[in-house]
Amino acid sequence: PNPFNPSTSITFDLPDASSVMIQVFDATGRMVTQTKEATFKAGAGHAVHVDATAWGSGLYLYKVIARARTSSWIGTGRMMLVK
Repeated sequence: PNPFNPSTSITFDLPDASSVMIQVFDATGRMVTQTKEATFKAGAGHAVHVDATAWGSGLYLYKVIARARTSSWIGTGRMMLVK
């Protein structure tokens, strides 16, 4: 949900089995966290938990990077942390 405090889940769908990594950036463009790559099956409703207890309030942008055997895609979104 948006806004969130102190943690949230980033959800995404995949057309093919993929290796997925998520990067989160603050409003100035500084990367605040990056997940390790994890493999997910094709399908809807995948989620990765993000713990933001050490971050300050504000707007954050995230990038979901998915790499399949023959293709790749990047999805983006924004989220608001309110403490």
